Amino acid sequence: MTISATSPQARLLDRLGGLSEILDDSTLTRALYSSDASLYRVEPELVAHPRTPDELVTLVRAALDAGVPITARGAGTSCAGNAVGPGLVIDVARHLTTIHSIDPVARTAVIDPGVVQDQLQQAARPHGLRLGPDPSTSNRCTVGGMIGNNACGPAPSATAGWPTTW
Repeated sequence: MTISATSPQARLLDRLGGLSEILDDSTLTRALYSSDASLYRVEPELVAHPRTPDELVTLVRAALDAGVPITARGAGTSCAGNAVGPGLVIDVARHLTTIHSIDPVARTAVIDPGVVQDQLQQAARPHGLRLGPDPSTSNRCTVGGMIGNNACGPAPSATAGWPTTW
């Protein structure tokens, strides 16, 4: 793919510097990420696979600064086209899959966005906790995808009750 030196994608690459290895603009990858579980097809310009939360933050900031549209993507289980888009698709399911902690007293969890919902449910179950939404894709959908692109329907916000609903 040829990227114009003045394009938003070129500005993104300039801002990422040493992190450009997490970006993929190959024809195959762009085709794979152009669809989700819906009928929609939108080919992205770039796909990113951040390996750490810090890389994810750097990537999002660089894309915002460069004016590149961002689509968050977990497992691509959205039936409404929410996991496809032009610009940059950020795949959080490949590397960002750690459950860092579960606090049964505060009824909260600290997780990476690529954690599969069923894995979180299994880890929370011994504490008598569960995450509220119950999509049919729970064995493959990611919590970050559910929240980032509304793939499972409206999710409660942190201020509207995550800690009190699970």
